[in-house]
This record gives sequence, C-alpha cells and structure tokens, in this order.
Amino acid sequence: MIRLIKNELAKIFKKKSFYIVMLVTLAFIIGYNVIMKNISNSENINYYGNLDEQIVYMEAELKELNPLDENDKSQYIDYKSSLETYKLMKKYGVNSWQFSIVQTKINPYLRDLATYDTMINKDEVAYKETLNEYNELISRLDKEDWQSFARDDLEEANKQIEEQKKIKESAETEKQVAEADKMIRYLEVQKQTLEWRLDKNISYESSYYNGLIDQYYNSSISVIDYEMSKSESDTTLMKQDYYDSLERANKAKYDIENGTRTQDESNARGMLVNFFSEYEIFIVIVIVMIAGTIVSEEFNKGTVKLLLIRPYKRTTILTSKFITCLIMLAIIIISIMLMQFVVGGVVFGFDSLQTPAIEYDFNAHSIQEMSIASYMLIQTIGKLPIYVLLMTLAFALSTLFNNSAVAITLTLLGYMGSSMINMIGIQLDLDWVKYFVTPNWDLTQHFFGAIPMYEGTSLEFAMVINAIYFIIMLIPTYIVFKKRNIKNI
Repeated sequence: MIRLIKNELAKIFKKKSFYIVMLVTLAFIIGYNVIMKNISNSENINYYGNLDEQIVYMEAELKELNPLDENDKSQYIDYKSSLETYKLMKKYGVNSWQFSIVQTKINPYLRDLATYDTMINKDEVAYKETLNEYNELISRLDKEDWQSFARDDLEEANKQIEEQKKIKESAETEKQVAEADKMIRYLEVQKQTLEWRLDKNISYESSYYNGLIDQYYNSSISVIDYEMSKSESDTTLMKQDYYDSLERANKAKYDIENGTRTQDESNARGMLVNFFSEYEIFIVIVIVMIAGTIVSEEFNKGTVKLLLIRPYKRTTILTSKFITCLIMLAIIIISIMLMQFVVGGVVFGFDSLQTPAIEYDFNAHSIQEMSIASYMLIQTIGKLPIYVLLMTLAFALSTLFNNSAVAITLTLLGYMGSSMINMIGIQLDLDWVKYFVTPNWDLTQHFFGAIPMYEGTSLEFAMVINAIYFIIMLIPTYIVFKKRNIKNI
C-alpha cells in the first residue's frame, strides 16, 4: 500500500499542471496582499463625491432662487444649508473628526440660518442667538475640541435616561413600560460609546476604533430590537441576524476595552484569519483536478493494465489512490496557508501575528481568546468536510465515467451551486433541504454555540449526513472499479 501511495504521489509531482496551478495561486496571493496593502494605506472614499463640484453646482442653483419667493423658499433652504455644509466639509477634510460633527451638529444650525434668510420680518433676537450658538460650535471645531461634543452628548444621554426612568415609573400599561425600557437600553448603549470615546481617547475621526464604536452601537441596537420583539414565529434568518449582531457587538467591545485590533483585516494576521474565505476556491480547484484525473487518466492512457497486473487487489489500488488524494489535500492546504503566511508577513510585517484570534462563545456568553495557530486548526477541521466530500465526488465520477472533464466540471458546478441551494432552501423555508450535504458540510457553523443554517440540525447531525453522502459516493466507486473489464482498453 505504501509503495503504491509513493508511486501515485510521484506521478502527481511530475505533472506540470500541478505546479502551474500552484504558481497561479501564489501570484494571486501576492497580488491580493499588495492590493489590500495599498487600499489600507489610501484615504477613505469620499461618499459625497467631489466637494468642489458640489459647491459649484449649489452656488449656481442659488443664483436662480429668490429666498423671499414662496415657491423658492424650500429649495433655497436645502441648497443654502447644503452649500455651507459642503464648504465646512472641504475646510476640515473628509477624514477629519469635524466631518461627522458638521453633518450631525452643524447642519441643523445651517438650516435654521438659511430659514431666517427667507423671512421678511425675522426675529432678530432669535436669529442672533442661533448665529452665536453656531459660531460657538465652529470655534470648538477650530480648536480641535472634539471632547466637548462627546461630553455634551453624554450629559444629554444621562438626562434622557433619567427622564425615561420617570416615564417608566409612572407608566400605566405594560406597553408603556416596554417602550421606556427599550429607550433606556438605547440610551445606555449611546452612553457606553460616549464614555469609551472619552476614556479611550477615541475621536470622531475616521479610524479603526471609531469604526468599532459605530459597529458596537449599530449591532447593539439590532440586538435590543430583536430581544424586545422576539417571538416564536421568528425565522431562522432573523435569529441568525441576531446572533451575528451579538457577535459583532461583543467583538467590538473586546477590541475597544483591550486596545487590540482583532478585526483589522488590513494586516498579515487579518489575511491569514480570512484564509478560507479568500482562497478556498484554489484549494477546491487543485484537489478536484487531482481527484478527477487520478483514475480516469489510467484508463485513457491505457496504463491501468500495467497497474492491475501487479500483485495487488483492485480495492487496494483504488484505496491507495484515494489516500493519495487525501494526502494531497493536506499538502495543498498547508502549502497555500504557508504561502499566505510568508507573503502576508513580507507585505504587511509579522508583528500583527502576535495578536490573538477571538470568537464569541454563545454558550458561555463571553469572548474566547486563542492563538492564531489554534484558530487556523479549528477552522481547518471545520472546513475539511467540504474539501473531502468534493474530492470524493470528483474521485467517484472519475472512476465511474473514465472522463476527467466530466468529473472536474460536475464537481466544480456542484461547489459553485451549493450556496444557491442553501439560500433557496432558507428563503423558501424548505426544511427537507437540511438533509442535503451542502447545508451540513461546513462544520464551523456549529462551533462556539452559533446558530446553524437550518434549525433542528447540530454538529452530530451534520457529521452523520456527511458520513452518509461519503459512503454513498464510495460504495459504487469500488463496485464499478472492481468489476470493470479492461480487455478492450
């Protein structure tokens, strides 16, 4: 058996096509890492387009409007406030902390000031008061005093929490109590983010930690919305969204409180953590090429006769080929993983690899830390059934039809269509789809207490389904190979 396996491995490593595919994979890894490096170094996208063009357009439109004309008032207010907002955005820059403050805090004042322009008999006292408040805010922007805005919001949040507590105490119905509770939870989330800003010195400037503040806030709001309105009729998709929001909120909280960057994908660690989502297609292509040709080529070239005259049983020969495929699968995964490790380290530096990987444990309701090596091992074990089953399918088709093209094509089509099958089953609520192999072959969906793709499934259920399909593919493969007539080959 060992000699047969060695011979099969020697045949594979002599093929130019294997090295070509691996070189293409390496080239892709290098290119992808370089592109991600450049993206991480570039400025954030300005979602408002070219501010200069916007300013010129607004100025031209305003010249055509009469603020005292009733028909033009509404449009004048919109254009005038937008024009002044864009000018401030340009002044401070799209990546500055002032950028977001201009949108949320300054724009309302600009609208009020534009509204006064449309009044024939405006209240001068109110106008001057608004103008003074506006100028005071601009002064704080110019002084780089972002903390004052956070303190104002924190004070307002505390005030509203106390008001909601009073409303809750005086509520007469359960509905009113629930609404007050919901508002209090919203405000507590806002309060937490503001306290983090001040304690951790996280400004409103576009940055990794500012993004985490937004992630925590939005995810926590989604969690509250679900928990306050959940019912027995909730779909699996709704529950999965809830679990995803809960995970994102807790991961953001972990990084903010510990000063880590576990969710930063623009470094060697982030690229390695996302290894399977980025490079899975290459693993599948290489192993399917090997498994889809390892038997059929023997028949097509006629070398199967030389193989079968040796003192080995047919089952032993076929088993050696299958074991060879398994060995190659391990070699391919390790090789591509090492490629990413080396390339990522060279492009980004190896320092980030010291940051631990984290997962949210839904059973323990806490973040679990682990080394990058441990995390990659867990992910590999969880993803392995996908590659083994696809490899087995290509191996079976290659043996049954003696046609490499059919084996490779059908297997790759099955892989590409798997996500579509899963999505159709979920969207149409087809419970019987859970007995297919595709919703079960990714075991990572069951790790750390996460909710699986289909309700009623479990890790044990998935393993049984995978084993059944594995056996179903192998049994006819051995039967056909054992009985095949090779006289006319």
